[in-house]
Amino acid sequence: EVTLARLGKEIKRLMAEEGVSLGDVLVVTVKRPERVASALNAVGIKAKAFGGGGEDPLGMPGAGGDFVRCTTVHTSKGHESPVSFFLWPEELEGIHFMNIPGATDADYERIRRCMLYVSISRAMFIQYILGAESRFMKAIDIYHRSDIGRVPVWT
Repeated sequence: EVTLARLGKEIKRLMAEEGVSLGDVLVVTVKRPERVASALNAVGIKAKAFGGGGEDPLGMPGAGGDFVRCTTVHTSKGHESPVSFFLWPEELEGIHFMNIPGATDADYERIRRCMLYVSISRAMFIQYILGAESRFMKAIDIYHRSDIGRVPVWT
């Protein structure tokens, strides 16, 4: 997948050119972070998935380990990292997989907004967004225009 190839290439560049360590990188997805960890491990970047089918989220360390932390939006709450990637924000459209009894479309929209905010507020210094053009990418662009820092938005 193009997004995963770009992710791996950028993490390698950050390590080589900017001195970023693996433990300083957090990758957030809506679901299935193990697909990201597998892709990174396949290109020689040590990574572990937590939550959403990965390891127990309670065991996810803070920044500074010897691997890239890949996790779900829910597991990322309370975690910050010098460098954070949010992959595939368009997957927020499909959160009905959560199957919340009695939830209305308005309830799911509020949940999407909260998940979006959590996803794009994990970075201490550098935030990357990788995904398809969507209404979420437009919202992220507006949010980051009001924020300080480098924010590459790749589609």
